[in-house]
Amino acid sequence: MKMLRKFDTANYRNFAGIALILTLALIAPVYGGYDYRVAYRGDTLAGTYGLHTISPYPLYWFIYPFAILPENVGYVLWNLANALCFIFAIRYWKGDLLAFSFFIGVFWTFYGGQIEGFVCGALVLAMLPNPWLAGLGLTFLTLKPQIGLLPILFVLLHRRDWKLLAVPALVYLASFLTWGWWIPRWLEALRPIQNVGPFLASNVSLYPYGLVLLILLWRYRSSLKIWMLVQSLMMPYSPIYSLAPVFTILNPRIVVHILIWIFYLMTERFLALSYFGFIFPLAFLILEIWRTERLARAKLEPAGIDASMVETTLDEQQ
Repeated sequence: MKMLRKFDTANYRNFAGIALILTLALIAPVYGGYDYRVAYRGDTLAGTYGLHTISPYPLYWFIYPFAILPENVGYVLWNLANALCFIFAIRYWKGDLLAFSFFIGVFWTFYGGQIEGFVCGALVLAMLPNPWLAGLGLTFLTLKPQIGLLPILFVLLHRRDWKLLAVPALVYLASFLTWGWWIPRWLEALRPIQNVGPFLASNVSLYPYGLVLLILLWRYRSSLKIWMLVQSLMMPYSPIYSLAPVFTILNPRIVVHILIWIFYLMTERFLALSYFGFIFPLAFLILEIWRTERLARAKLEPAGIDASMVETTLDEQQ
């Protein structure tokens, strides 16, 4: 009976979480959509790459099927696809859909028409054993490098399979044939965000001071969560909503998401508070390091082995 009640509760939470995520996705076109309407769709249809968007050029191929539709139809389908990727990622990592639906980044993704849901789905693809599907996931992760850079390196380091590079290589080769050597133009478009990004209200990065956290990557080279949290603190611009992929794995409780909401609502009145947004990824990083070290010691101390000499495994971290 106890197991049955637990099963019913889990089903209820999943249903409620899915319902809330889909509802947010569907109603967003009524009141939002700058990132989708003006940046992604606008730049794709006008061919003004790098004007409002700062992603590598292959992203425009992904946007195009949505962009050619009537604006509101494309926006709704864009958000629904993001929502399905959120749900897919949470189910893969065995997280709590209801709790995740309260994350401010879910609302922010739909409100702006961002791509964080797609990034969450791409991260799951990159974890799959099939190298071609994993390569497809890695390809999409390259399209938002401020989120995808360290996960890409993490997967390549642990898989060491050249086939993972086949899909990205083909996609980028095709992009160079289409647009020429677009890398310098893309890097030029990144300059404004590098200068302005650290001062935006949504930023949670500690750049450039966060770069010192790179020293943690070797010690915790089997922890994808730690790598992703370090990345959020070291990039010039890492908005709060871009924590969505790592939050699908970390699975914070609802109360944590409510605290994040309260903090950002307060920044509407006290803008200076937004400079302390880094406390969220930093707190999760400290907590994850503590959990990792505690788990290592719990497993090794009975045998009299020094925990500092042994790494935790990838499976344990996931």
